[in-house]
Amino acid sequence: KQWYQRRVRDSTLVPGRYSTSVIYRNNHIQGSPFLSHVTPNFRKAQLFHGNTATVCVGEKLQFQVDCSMVGKGGFVATVFPPSGESFAPFISESRPMVYDVWFMVQLEGQYGIELKHGDVYLPFSPFMFRPGKDKRELKVFGLTKNHKIRPGDDFYFEIDSSQFNAGYPEVYFTDSENRPIINYTMAPISENRYRVS
Repeated sequence: KQWYQRRVRDSTLVPGRYSTSVIYRNNHIQGSPFLSHVTPNFRKAQLFHGNTATVCVGEKLQFQVDCSMVGKGGFVATVFPPSGESFAPFISESRPMVYDVWFMVQLEGQYGIELKHGDVYLPFSPFMFRPGKDKRELKVFGLTKNHKIRPGDDFYFEIDSSQFNAGYPEVYFTDSENRPIINYTMAPISENRYRVS
């Protein structure tokens, strides 16, 4: 008998079950078709940390996850903030199976982010980080700590909340006896800027 030896190499990134037929002279050789199961290699997934080491409360956290060498499957991320109420961050696919993840950091404390490809957690999940303290300021113009006015004078000041993404500033007045004063108005004069009088 004369034997022929051939090495066949097949490379695929798509997980799943495969059937390989080996045919010689129009007939399957013994054992053909051969069945195999390709599983994803999750160790090839990569996490690019973005600004997770420097982000502060009130800023946008963003990072990137590369699953291009893992195989097909949906990517899912879940954020667990200090409040305990989980939510889904924003995810966009910048390149095939490369995902940009971002959300606004609203609270101080430790965050956990679960990252899954298909139904399997990625090796670096859960990813933990702790943001820096809130550097945002609510700016007030025309008001000082010991502001003095005379009866009958017009009194007003302005509030700038542009460093905050959403929300409406609240103002509370009291008199010298700590009784609430409600006869004032607060009106927007531009986006994120208010006049109180």
